[in-house]
Parts: sequence; structure tokens; C-alpha cells
Amino acid sequence: VEEIGWIWTTEIWEDVTLAGNLLRKANARLSELVKGVTSMELTIVDESDTGADIGDIRARMYVRCISKPHGIDGTYLCLSRTRDYLDPSGNTITIGAAGVRLTSESAKQDQNITSIEDDLLGQTSKIEVITGKVDQINAQKMYRTELVVDGVNIFRDKGQRSILRCRVYSWDKEITDTLPASSFVWHRNSGREDLDADWDSSHIGMKSITVTTEDVTDNASFYCEITI
Repeated sequence: VEEIGWIWTTEIWEDVTLAGNLLRKANARLSELVKGVTSMELTIVDESDTGADIGDIRARMYVRCISKPHGIDGTYLCLSRTRDYLDPSGNTITIGAAGVRLTSESAKQDQNITSIEDDLLGQTSKIEVITGKVDQINAQKMYRTELVVDGVNIFRDKGQRSILRCRVYSWDKEITDTLPASSFVWHRNSGREDLDADWDSSHIGMKSITVTTEDVTDNASFYCEITI
């Protein structure tokens, strides 16, 4: 690359046999390429596909032309136009496109490549941020509890009883059996704080409790507090 640069394309002149003549012919061809595109011939298969009304285009008329591969976007002179009424695919329009140079086109290609690289780097950064957030979520622990009642939820007759069990989950995995009983503290809320405090103190260190009508005077609710 340092010696001859990048090879973008090749051209073969089979009639040239001397190295000196080959060098002169190559330099002449390179000069033509550096001058850029001086004209373009458009073969129109279906004029409706162009999305424009080109029926009135004629020679010596200036028309708006856009060709992204050639870096063309401007108004150019229509040099000639041919019509083949028997074969529409033979219709041609030749426009002058002076000023489109190899050096400017190369610069545009470099800009496009740089833009693509920037987009890729931006997407990579977004992926890294998302991956970091996923790892952060996975590292965090989300706990939830589930209170299971074996019996009735509402006592209607004296002497009824129910068993309350507290299950603990980390995400969707139950971890109740991995926790010590000392992590479970039951609470009663009946509206009488002094009596509720006494009841709470006698229901510590139990993963399940039995509640009877004697634990409910008029109205009471129960819940379990977990310490992890």
C-alpha cells in the first residue's frame, strides 16, 4: 500500500507490449479518470419507474439529476436523447455531468465509511449499556412472599382454625427452606396495640402458625415479616 496505494480496479491493454508504452497509456487513462464523469447515458426501460415526468426532456435542456453512486446531485445539460418506438428499452438520455471528480468522490466514500463506523460504534456502546443493565438486574435480588391459608379465611363459627404458611421466593424460585426459622416474624393487627404486641412476641421463629377463633376477638388480620 505504501508503495503503489490501493488497487480499486484493473484495466488490460492487450495491444501494448512495451513497458514504456504501458506506463504512458496508464497515465493517460488515469488523467481521464481524475477529470471525472463528463457525461452519463441513461437507458430508460420504463419511464414511469423514474417517478418523474421526463416526456418533455429534449436535447440542450437543463434537467435535475441525482445519482448517489456517482456523487451527482444538481442541474445538468441534456446532450442528446434517442427514442426507439419499437423497443422502449432502447430509449436513451445522455446528460453532461462535468465537475464530478475522482478525488471528490473518494472523499465522499471516506465520509460514508466514517459515518458507518460511527454508527457501528454507537450501536456497540448501546449494546454494552444494555448488557450492563442486564447484569445489574441479574445481580440484584428480588424477593416476594406468598401467604398460604390452609383452612378458612373468615371465621364464622367458634372453634374454627386455620394454618397460615409463609412462602418466600427469589424471583420465581422458592427459597423458604433455605431460610432459618428465626427469619420469620408474624404480626397481628386487631386495633389493640398492647394485645397485638403480646401476640407478636409469641409468634417469632415460625414458618407457619395456627390461628383459631381465640386469636380473633372481633376483627383481625395477620401477616409475616421476613428478615434476609
